[in-house]
Amino acid sequence: MQKMQKIGIIAIAIFLLALIVFVIIYDSAIDKCVLKIDGVKYDLEDFDNYITLLEFEQNEEVDPKEVYEQYVNIKLFHQKAKEHGVTLTDDEIKSLEDNYESENVDKEKLAKIGFTKDDYMNYYKETLLASKFIENSGEYYPMSEIEYAASREQYVDMLKMYNYRVLQVTPEQVEEGKEEISETERKQAAKVKMESSLERLKNGEDFETVAKENGTYRFVTTVSGGYSLVNGQTESMPLLYLNETVTNMTLYTELIALEPGNYTNIIEDGEGYVIAYLESIDETPSDEAEARLKKDLNTIYAQQYILGTTEVIRNTAKVKAASGIVVEKEVSDEQQNVATENVKENNATEPGKVENESEIVAE
Repeated sequence: MQKMQKIGIIAIAIFLLALIVFVIIYDSAIDKCVLKIDGVKYDLEDFDNYITLLEFEQNEEVDPKEVYEQYVNIKLFHQKAKEHGVTLTDDEIKSLEDNYESENVDKEKLAKIGFTKDDYMNYYKETLLASKFIENSGEYYPMSEIEYAASREQYVDMLKMYNYRVLQVTPEQVEEGKEEISETERKQAAKVKMESSLERLKNGEDFETVAKENGTYRFVTTVSGGYSLVNGQTESMPLLYLNETVTNMTLYTELIALEPGNYTNIIEDGEGYVIAYLESIDETPSDEAEARLKKDLNTIYAQQYILGTTEVIRNTAKVKAASGIVVEKEVSDEQQNVATENVKENNATEPGKVENESEIVAE
């Protein structure tokens, strides 16, 4: 009987010891694993390295709580890029190399925080590859024509073409005989020339003729989607951006309120003075405008699809970074409410749904 009791006590002791060892191993795994994407784990050291290099890049301390979601997105889209065979070109890698070798990178400081050139390059390669994949993600997850047509309806106004004639007069374009005049006088003369030009235009003279006599003429076709045709040449510009070097909010405000057949007031910008005339609005979009909008919508669709079909598990336990700051990430309302209509229903979960409440267990 006593022998049996001893055996029972020994068995219980062994069980308790095994349980303690399991808990220690389990807790260690939980503490070190901060993220799991489709079974691929990312540990605390990787997250700490990300924070350190980000602080090096920005030259200031960052709060791990605020950059954790950014870290998740980089890992997610970098992982997807590798799955689809997306790589960086030789030119892209050379650009990173050149930047490292330039004076922009404090290599002495980088060494002091314990990082090498390879660490630096890997950090930027990963970030660049993730960004490259996001930009072209629509190629790997294309929407159907039916899905595009449904989404397009919300953005019809963005496809309208606004046709402007623009005159700009700068102080450098003013000639007052051969004598030297001050910058202030030159600027005032530019304004007088612009006032005279506007008066002639309102009296019915040809815009292009008046503009070319007095300053710089442009015929600008803009699309709300974010690009312009300047004198027939495509230029990447913000919305209604009529000057290659200066974004003028006063001009922008007047332009969006302008009706066809009307002029803006004379507006001072960083290079001189500008007036614009809205000649017409074309309801039928150009092929380029349509293609740009389709790419943008497909990129949004692709990101929603990826979020809806990828198992992304965040460690909901409090994860302490090397800095001692606690990271405790929860799903935002925005993530939970990502639209579902564009997600393919075969094998797709609700878009934006993240299995955040699950714990990362040791394997």
